[in-house]
Amino acid sequence: MKLHNPKLVGALLDGELKGLQRLLMQRHVNRCAVCAAEHRLQRHVRAMLTANPPGIPPMSDSPDFFWSKIKREIQVQGDKSLEVPVPRLGFLDWLDRRRYALMGVAVCLVAAGAVVWLTQAYRSAPPMVAGRPVMTLLPVTVEHVSTLIPNSVATPVETKDDDDTVIWVSGLPWTPDMSEMKTLYANLDT
Repeated sequence: MKLHNPKLVGALLDGELKGLQRLLMQRHVNRCAVCAAEHRLQRHVRAMLTANPPGIPPMSDSPDFFWSKIKREIQVQGDKSLEVPVPRLGFLDWLDRRRYALMGVAVCLVAAGAVVWLTQAYRSAPPMVAGRPVMTLLPVTVEHVSTLIPNSVATPVETKDDDDTVIWVSGLPWTPDMSEMKTLYANLDT
C-alpha cells in the first residue's frame, strides 16, 4: 500500500475499499497523523457539500425562449465569417513551444565545444612513441639574406626560443673538412 495516498483515503470514505484492503487502510489512517488529517479534511468537505447542495441558477427567461433567441441569432448571422484575433506569442511562449529543440541545439553546441577542446588538448600534448616523447618542429620565421660568397644564400631560421637561431648557408663549394673552408673564406667578416 502506498503511504499518504489521498485517493485511498477518499476511497475509504466512499466505501469503495472492501475486505483486507479496507481493514489495512483503516488501520493506517488510525496510526498515521498525515492520513488522519486528510481523512478529517475530506470528511469535513463532504459534510459541507451535503449541507449545501448546488442549486440551479435562476434564468430570466424560460429555457425554450432562451434557446429560441440563440437559434434566431445564429440564423441572422448566417454565413458571415467571424474573424477571431490570433494572439501573438511572446518570447517566453516561443521558448516554451520550442524548448526541446533549443535543448537539442544547446547539447549539440556543448558537444561541439567539447570536441574542439579535446582536439586542442590532444594536439598540445607531445606525441609519444614507445613511452618517450617525439621531438616536434616549432613554428619558425625564415628569410633569405644575400652573402659576400658568390652563388650562396644565407637563411637565418628564428625559432620561438630567443636563445636558438640557426643559419643555413646554401651554394657553398663542397670541401672535405671545415679547415679548408675556414682558410678559403678567412678574409670575410662574420
